[in-house]
Amino acid sequence: IQRGLDMLIIILFIGLLPIDTMNGFLLHNNISLPISVAQVYKSLLLILLVFKIAFRPRFLLYTFFISSILFSPSIYQIFKLGQINHLFPDVIKISRYLTIILSFYFFDDYFQNHRGEKIIFQTVYVSYAVVVINILLKYIGLGYPMYNYDDIGSRGFFFAGNEISVLLLILSAVIGKHLWMKSKYFLYFTIGFLTIFTALTISSKASMIGAIIILVMVPIKRPNINSI
Repeated sequence: IQRGLDMLIIILFIGLLPIDTMNGFLLHNNISLPISVAQVYKSLLLILLVFKIAFRPRFLLYTFFISSILFSPSIYQIFKLGQINHLFPDVIKISRYLTIILSFYFFDDYFQNHRGEKIIFQTVYVSYAVVVINILLKYIGLGYPMYNYDDIGSRGFFFAGNEISVLLLILSAVIGKHLWMKSKYFLYFTIGFLTIFTALTISSKASMIGAIIILVMVPIKRPNINSI
């Protein structure tokens, strides 16, 4: 059961960025739904992550403790101030933090029990492709600009521009490390220069500098671990 649940969760992780892209496309075309597609999808992922850590009581206890702290201001406003209009937005925000925490627990457990499987890297490559394609949509006149004035930069159909910059750097670093450890140098530099070009398209200084640093540092900083 747990192995099947692991695979289902990973498949949902693979679909996260495509779902965010579709959600952004709907909003870009002024198609509003009572509940966004992304919210439903991420709620399903969160439920499965909670169900997964139910098999690990220690993680479940940590999550309950963290959840109690995050929800304490909302509970205070309900009982002391009699305000409940903030509850739904608070639940959405807190669920994002919990998803990050539960994802860490999930992958920590997954790597300990399934070391050597390639699906994690496949997830990274698919996510990288979705991010890059989104950003480069600017060149065919699609997507949102990174900055609202003068139509500068690109963030594809994503709304969170700064987060996309960070995500691009994280994904490219993981891919770069993987390719270099596999001695696939041509692919390494191809991905590296593609990342720099994508960062230039975003027009974020942090992403441009970060992409160059990653390209230079990965060959210098060789990890002392066996390749996966």
